[in-house]
Parts: sequence; C-alpha cells; structure tokens
Amino acid sequence: MENDSLIETESCRAFYAHWNALRVGDAMPHTREFLDLADPTLILFTTILEVTASGSIIRFMGTALVELWGSDHTNTIFGAGLPEPAIDTLRANCDFIATHPCGMAELAEFTNPSGRPFFMESIMLPLAVDEGRPLRLCSFSHSLDEVDAYEDKGSKYRTKRRVGWMDVGS
Repeated sequence: MENDSLIETESCRAFYAHWNALRVGDAMPHTREFLDLADPTLILFTTILEVTASGSIIRFMGTALVELWGSDHTNTIFGAGLPEPAIDTLRANCDFIATHPCGMAELAEFTNPSGRPFFMESIMLPLAVDEGRPLRLCSFSHSLDEVDAYEDKGSKYRTKRRVGWMDVGS
C-alpha cells in the first residue's frame, strides 16, 4: 500500500488494512459494514465522527480512548477545548476528508498532567453513508509510547509533529 510510508505503528497499519478490506471496488467502506465487521482489537482505539456545519460530532469513542482521556466524549464536538486556530484546522481537515477521496495520518505530541510528553499516531479515513445522512469519518489513534491509563488520564494536546495526506482513490 502506497500510504504505508505515512504510517509508523503496526496497529495503525492494521486499522488501515482493515478499512481497505471493507471496500467494494474503489468505494469507501460503509459505516454500517465498518461497525458490523469491526475488529475487536482495533475498535477500542477508534472514534467515529459525524461531520456537520458546526463541527464533527463524536458518535462513537472506543473504550481504550475513553480510559486514556478520562471521559467519554461521545456526542461532543471533536477537538472541543483546542485553541481557536487548531480547532479551525481540525474542522477544515475533517470537512476535506469527508468530501474527498483522502485520509490523513498524523503524529501528535501530548503532555500528561505531570508534564511528561508522549506521542500518538492517528489516521482518519472517510466512511460511506446512506443518501441524506450526515457524512462520517473514522479515526484510529494509538500511542507510540507506553501510556498509563491512570497517570496519563486527562492528557492535553500539545502540537503536531507530522501530518501526511493519504490518497485513498475514488
């Protein structure tokens, strides 16, 4: 896969391979199949977003992410609490991915409550929906560092280290 060079972790590669395996031809995987055929080892680190005019709403948040961030953000705006330039960029990226045959791979730095930095790799990909339904995305995030769900609970986004756009076809 040509996008593999953008992805560092085996878990993110596995997520991308799973997403690709659900495609029929060049079509994006449908949200329904994505959920019905979810890999139980990957869904723990998955978020599903509904793209709206006011921002992307988290419609599903895997339990490993809930444990890491210390709360379930389901039904909240994705990235709420980020500074204004960052939330604007996030909103624009989500809108672009939802309306173009592309995805995004990102390496971001976070800081835990005691100030220790750690890195998370994330990939975000489009999902197909039934006509008339809001556009959807899936996102998978996994730490490159050892993360302690208790110590790192409530960690905060610090900065992006790398962003790469993924061509996923039509």
